[in-house]
Amino acid sequence: YSYCPSWALAWNFRKKNLLRELIHYRADILCLQEVQGDHYEEVFKPELSRQGYDGVYKQKTRASMGADGKMDGCAIFFKRDRFALREKHEIKYNDHARTLCHSYNLPQA
Repeated sequence: YSYCPSWALAWNFRKKNLLRELIHYRADILCLQEVQGDHYEEVFKPELSRQGYDGVYKQKTRASMGADGKMDGCAIFFKRDRFALREKHEIKYNDHARTLCHSYNLPQA
């Protein structure tokens, strides 16, 4: 991101803007990708909970890229006055990709 000023990349700056924009939409469901585990737990989950959301998070299953909590994943938040989580099914896409490659005799990375 060499085209972007360093102050705009700082997490403290970005998290405030992200939260402001997400809350502004007043959406019933929010789907976020590339969310670090620690950002989900420390920022998104508590702040969006105060706005009436519940959420679930699924971390990527590839090999860890560093410090605990830094691996990213997907987060889904929903307005708890409109929805209730009844079931949760986690999917490991790598496992499905391997199965698909095997069934079509495709090379695996």
